[in-house]
Amino acid sequence: MIDWVHASCNEWGRQMRKRAYDTGYPPRSLLGKLVEEGPGAGSNRFYQHIPQMLEGEARDVSIAVQNMFGTMSMEDPCVVVVAHYLFPGKAAGKARALHMDMQKYWRHLHAAHSYIAACIGQPVKQTA
Repeated sequence: MIDWVHASCNEWGRQMRKRAYDTGYPPRSLLGKLVEEGPGAGSNRFYQHIPQMLEGEARDVSIAVQNMFGTMSMEDPCVVVVAHYLFPGKAAGKARALHMDMQKYWRHLHAAHSYIAACIGQPVKQTA
């Protein structure tokens, strides 16, 4: 897991939940919808015009997730990153809901982190 990407994704998830749901978390049934429909589940809530509504790195993560959503080879990592950061619960339960073993779940999450890191980039810190 890439720490700075994880922190940015956590912030993205927080802002997305805040804007999409009054309670801060979607109803659990939406995770089932994500499993059945794939990364487009709830697209009217999560993917339309959202980047403009978000602040800071969360905006960059949102754009990266949109790009990932449009890439056929990144569909599974996109589903996992959405499930991991937008829905409550433990990774094991989410993996089960997505019909994945834990190794595959974490592999897809790592792939999503790498994709997001490549899209966002991180400033190189200069040393004296």
